[in-house]
Amino acid sequence: SKHLRFGWWGAEELGLVGSKYYVNNLATTERAKLKGYLNFDMIGSPNPGYFVYDDDPAIEATFKNYFAGIGVPTEIETEGDGRSDHASFKNVGIPVGGLFTGASRVKTSAQVSKWGGTATAFDRCYHSSCDTTANINDTALDRNSDAIAHAIWTLTGTATPPTGTVFENTADVSIPDNGAAVTSSVTVSGVAGNAPAALAVGVDVVHPYRGDLVVDLVAPDGTVYNLHNRTGSSADNIQQTYTVNASSEVANGVWKLRAQDVASADVGYINGFKLTFP
Repeated sequence: SKHLRFGWWGAEELGLVGSKYYVNNLATTERAKLKGYLNFDMIGSPNPGYFVYDDDPAIEATFKNYFAGIGVPTEIETEGDGRSDHASFKNVGIPVGGLFTGASRVKTSAQVSKWGGTATAFDRCYHSSCDTTANINDTALDRNSDAIAHAIWTLTGTATPPTGTVFENTADVSIPDNGAAVTSSVTVSGVAGNAPAALAVGVDVVHPYRGDLVVDLVAPDGTVYNLHNRTGSSADNIQQTYTVNASSEVANGVWKLRAQDVASADVGYINGFKLTFP
């Protein structure tokens, strides 16, 4: 089985003291058990960029693919090279990667065009007394937290997708802001009898504020199964598999994923929809 270990390091600013001590006191057999180390030193800078470490190709690709999927461009992280706790692990041959939103460097005009914000320091309070809990960009923190969860889920191989016959629609469908519901459809055929009591409904909706969304599964006869009803507050996206008891429905026919944005300010789209029949 695979395990996840969390570490909070002391005295990083004094020469990576905590992480060096930890790594140096690991037996060789224990070091060999560490398949990767992910570093998250600043992921909510108030004038954020979206930087990905380029140390290990597999870890780098996992993060970059996630951000590409939500439409957020990234750049390679260079400001913290060798200066944060990942260096202690990298120096003994452990694969490393991570995310970073910027520190004392100034955001360029090109980066302002890419990410918004201002042509000032990514974090004007870096190493200053004003670096309090108020000195955080919630959107950056939320996006990076989602990316971290995705990477851990992917890299540890804990994702167990449902197996069976899959019917999928990957065409993008725009969801208008505070507007009418839209649908993505799949046509199920060749499945005898009724749908299962554990129908796997894969939902991939890209949206920067999922608390605005109502998402339903609509069966061929028009029966509605609610999947998501304005939960999640300001978190990004809905990317998960729901289990629906659809045993009263005939399996074959046109099934729809219906999404509606019922509040103003944010827009998104259905990125994908699939049904998996066991």
